Amino acid sequence: MESPLRPPPPGHESNFTDTAFLGLPVVIAVSVCIPLILGFALVRIYARVLLKKWSFHDYLYCLSCLLGISYLAFAIPLTLSKPFGHHIWDIDAGILTKAPMSLLQAFDIFTGPVLWLNKVTIFGFLIRIFKPTRWFKNSAYVGIIATGLVFSAYTCTVSLACAPRPDYNVESYINGYRRDACSSPNGAYTVVSMITGIFDCLTNIYLLTAALVLNSSLNVTAKEARIAYLIHFIGTLACACGFAGVVFRIKSWQDSDITGYQIQLTMAM
Repeated sequence: MESPLRPPPPGHESNFTDTAFLGLPVVIAVSVCIPLILGFALVRIYARVLLKKWSFHDYLYCLSCLLGISYLAFAIPLTLSKPFGHHIWDIDAGILTKAPMSLLQAFDIFTGPVLWLNKVTIFGFLIRIFKPTRWFKNSAYVGIIATGLVFSAYTCTVSLACAPRPDYNVESYINGYRRDACSSPNGAYTVVSMITGIFDCLTNIYLLTAALVLNSSLNVTAKEARIAYLIHFIGTLACACGFAGVVFRIKSWQDSDITGYQIQLTMAM
């Protein structure tokens, strides 16, 4: 008997025969982002090798790129398989297997550490540039600790709220995602996910604002100033993506669609 992974919200009906695939934007975005990240990373590594000047931040940057590329590559097979990439009420629980369900949980758990390491890399980059500015240096260390706590809370919550019950077979994974703590609008996972998204967005805004404020303190040439403006533009895009992530988290919260609106959320991240 056909049974949706979660009941449809008011105004929606389950459709098991002609389900809309929502994952194509993620596959395209990931296919574009991975070569770009690799290209920028190789240029930086090559420059550091020529200068023979490596710092702790360079190793941190390489680790962040490695995990980020792994995270993006992991998203492709996950997106191409159910339950990811479809509305949760359009997924027949009877056809699901253990492999994609375990991949979905691993992806959610992996999200927290990847996002935190990305933030640490950005904080470290700005600390190195604006090191003489004591107030920013101190606030950056506070930001590293604060983001670590928030993303750790997210990882712990998704690990516990959506964990398979009572075993590790496909039925247990389905039971885990059907629990109110995992997919209910008022569940722990939804609430913590919303808080994490808002905090991540505010952190992006703080980093961009601090960089803009402190930019005048740098003694740079006209060419270096243009590079700084390019970095600010990229920071603005990051803020826009963070804001979009909050919007899609709200939509996911309204419909309890942890597999459908996760597509847009993944693109924003």
